[in-house]
Amino acid sequence: MKAIIDPSPYELLRLELEKLKTDYQNFFEENPIPMLVAVDDTAKIIAANKAAQEKYGYSQDEMLHLTLENLSKNNSRLQQPDDLKWPTVHYKKCGEALYVETKKRDIVYKNVTAQLITISDITGKVLAGQKEKKARQRLEAIFKGTNDAILIANNEGQYVQVNEAACQMLGFAEAQLLCLSVKDLVVDLKPEDINLWDQFLDAGNQKGMIELKKKNGDIIICHYNATSNILPGLHLSIITDITERELSRREAERQAKYIDNIVERITDCFFAVDSNWIVQYWNNAAECLLQMPRSEVIGKNLWDVYKTEVGGRFYHEYAKAKQSNLPVHFEEYYSGGNIWLDVSAYPARDGVTVYFRDITEKRKLALDMLQTKNNEAALINSTSDLIWSIDKKEKLVSFNSAYKKWILKATGKQAFVGLQLPVTIHHGKKSERWKSLYQRALRGESFSVDETILDLKTGDEKIAEVSFNPIYAVNSNNVVGVACHLHNITERVKNQLLIEEQNRKLQSNKEDLQKLTKKLEKIMNSSLDIICAVDTDCRFVQVSNASSDVLGYKPEELVGRVILDFVDPEYLQVTINAGKELAEGKDLISFQNVYIHKNGRRVTLNWSARKDVEEGLIFAVARDTTLHVEAEKLRAVAEQRFTALVQKSADMIGILDREGNYKYTSPNIESVLGYTAECLYNKNALLMIHPDDLLAAQTEFEKVIAGGDVKIAACRYRHVNGEWRWFETKATNQLDNPAINGIVINSRDITHRKKIEAERELMIEELLRSNADLKQFSFITSHNLRAPLSNITGLLNIIDYSTLDSYNKQMIDMLDISSRQLQQTIDDLSKILVIKNNVNVEISSIDLEEVINDVKKSFINTLNDVCADIVTDFKVRTIDFNRTYLQSILVNLVSNSIKYQSPRRSLLITVSSQTDEKGNVIFKFADNGSGIDLGRHKEKVFGLYQRFHDSLEGHGLGLFIIKSQIVALGGSIDVESELEGGTTFIITFKNQAVGFNEDGGDEISARSSKPTQASFDL
Repeated sequence: MKAIIDPSPYELLRLELEKLKTDYQNFFEENPIPMLVAVDDTAKIIAANKAAQEKYGYSQDEMLHLTLENLSKNNSRLQQPDDLKWPTVHYKKCGEALYVETKKRDIVYKNVTAQLITISDITGKVLAGQKEKKARQRLEAIFKGTNDAILIANNEGQYVQVNEAACQMLGFAEAQLLCLSVKDLVVDLKPEDINLWDQFLDAGNQKGMIELKKKNGDIIICHYNATSNILPGLHLSIITDITERELSRREAERQAKYIDNIVERITDCFFAVDSNWIVQYWNNAAECLLQMPRSEVIGKNLWDVYKTEVGGRFYHEYAKAKQSNLPVHFEEYYSGGNIWLDVSAYPARDGVTVYFRDITEKRKLALDMLQTKNNEAALINSTSDLIWSIDKKEKLVSFNSAYKKWILKATGKQAFVGLQLPVTIHHGKKSERWKSLYQRALRGESFSVDETILDLKTGDEKIAEVSFNPIYAVNSNNVVGVACHLHNITERVKNQLLIEEQNRKLQSNKEDLQKLTKKLEKIMNSSLDIICAVDTDCRFVQVSNASSDVLGYKPEELVGRVILDFVDPEYLQVTINAGKELAEGKDLISFQNVYIHKNGRRVTLNWSARKDVEEGLIFAVARDTTLHVEAEKLRAVAEQRFTALVQKSADMIGILDREGNYKYTSPNIESVLGYTAECLYNKNALLMIHPDDLLAAQTEFEKVIAGGDVKIAACRYRHVNGEWRWFETKATNQLDNPAINGIVINSRDITHRKKIEAERELMIEELLRSNADLKQFSFITSHNLRAPLSNITGLLNIIDYSTLDSYNKQMIDMLDISSRQLQQTIDDLSKILVIKNNVNVEISSIDLEEVINDVKKSFINTLNDVCADIVTDFKVRTIDFNRTYLQSILVNLVSNSIKYQSPRRSLLITVSSQTDEKGNVIFKFADNGSGIDLGRHKEKVFGLYQRFHDSLEGHGLGLFIIKSQIVALGGSIDVESELEGGTTFIITFKNQAVGFNEDGGDEISARSSKPTQASFDL
């Protein structure tokens, strides 16, 4: 039997020193947290662990020649009290700045009084805060500079923030607009629409078209893009005034209905566009195939509707047909409908017509085969692993790019289909071994083996895992080949060996670790992160002092407690799942959850953990990342707001430098001008302006450089296809703003508006010329007819009737009647011409009660004869109008009421007045007479020589003269009537202080009160 000899005291001391050295290595040198040891009085660094060397880029020797002042460039705060973290700036060896928080502990290191300093890198958090600040400044500049109305409302729809463009568009001052809500601006809101705002809040995003009321009562048609909860409880709306464009679109839609019957007879899909790509026709077959209703495309630019197709095959082929004036035919895939189309495009006199049909089934087989082939190639060539296959004769069938490179590097030969394996690339015993492996797989066995291979980068030998799997014939159990997969596992093997070695060390040091626990606690507690050990029951066994700072609990308050007691309920399940992974032996490198602080606030922790199988404990490190998470949230909010304001805006937004070169453009510039953002970067914006507009634009740009905001006059920009498009631009000098450092320009395409204005000017000019010609014709006709008519009348007066027989007397009487009728017609036309051409009509203040009394006096006998009564109710007694015209109007109306009274009842005339919301005077003249059948005569009531009662005499001129007199002074007249229900004439006298809607002057029609659809889509 061998004798057991106790170790000598010297041997025990040596073992203890080795354990201390190992512990120092693990808890200082190998600690992932950067640590420094500095002399107390001089701040000279006397030790630095590996993490500190890697963080600052210095070697160990270089570190020992530095002081803390060298790292912080005289920014050291060595005199801070113990246990206090403070932020400061350090610099790496390369000069790069690090934002850090440091914490120090007094220690004795190699018999020298020193301080142990732990370092936490907060650079990412600081830079994120700076980035968020710049983004906020940039958003504020865009908020002020855009031409779109931007409104932000709270949960009740009350506006809490608006930009200047919103105030200008709606006509309100900012303070007035902030007193309103969404419901106050929507036109004709109905009771059933009251819940639409809540529906929008639930939906999150909406866009579309809406009608809004301006302060002056005008209605504007707007396109809106709304996003709810851009910040909690705040909801964004971006509004663009599209009134002119929408009215033009509606007119185009009306014209399109005229040819619907012809277009719908075409069985193939068909549409047509004009020279500006505006869609003119869109048949039913196109609607069904493309799932695009004609109401959403007719009257619009084809490429505005299909923006994703701009620059694609359809775009270029249609442009080719248009430019070459030759038809084109092609087949192309349309991604919007997931279909293949056979397309024929024919040039027309003013645009392009397109016929197309669905050929998806025809192309499906070929497309599926191509896609399968491409997917397989992408799959095997996207990995660094070697993948190949052989046939039964051990010849190469297929291989990926990694295998091809490896064969070339290892053998100097090119891999090709049919290459004989394994003798081509292996020799001797190794060739025989590979041959036996292939044969095993060819016999139907699936298996994996470890092999030594040559590393292509270093030339060293590496360990690889090779998988062999038999390939079977379709619908058969016959093996026709082998699929092989080689994966490098060198690092995994090394790590496994290191883990096994570490486990052996930990086992041998178990007793010594217990003795040195107290000595190591000081180093452990110097960490800013929580370092802890957890047993198999998920209870804290040991916790570092950092728990007091991070969670508010002292270590002794946590030891023995279950960790799940402190986890936020929202993160309980993910924490439990992470615990299961640790129990299975998996390491957690970066796992995030939320704990509840002692004071109730939420703390975000990032964990790394590993299970010690021998001890049955889990060792973990938790870092407080709450501020970092909050910074990321702020950055995400800033980006979301940027997307909502910039990318969804109808304006093109750009940033120029002092020379006018583009430094930034919003994404929608491609859909408007055809250029990509990359194409315009560093290109001078002035080079894109029409030569005739360039000088004015340069002058305005110089004003912007001098400082302030400038609204640049409309000028023309070159489209990518060579055409010129009109834009109006607002430029804001932000050169002094470090977040932007440029000129912010907001440009809006007004080409369509310019075209309409030009057409309107030509139309007005033509109407004025035609009107002048008609006036001249009327005056000449009136003058030239009077002279011969007077001669005829004179001759009739001197004819001696006694000399005529009965027949000639009858002829002369008929001639006399006709001449009198012609004289009356000339007199009537003269009155109308006087009214139409009298531009200097005197306007005065008129008392309505006084005028109506004068008219009563003129009809006093007639009114008494028919037992008629006139009742007045004037809430407004005085109006500004021409007295002669007003008397003429009232005389005509009273005369008509008497002439067309009902035989069933006594005549009652009611005259009243009041004001509307615009300050105009509404004058109503109503009777209970026989009335007018508006179903038949609605459009002819105020026409020339129109009569509605054949049983009564009349010229049919009175109502025409009434309307002419009212319209000549800017007013309007409407009528409400039904047979035997009386007639009411409604006259609107304009308010001279606020003006009058000129469009209303010519709208003579029976009233209707059809409601307008309202929506809270803001």
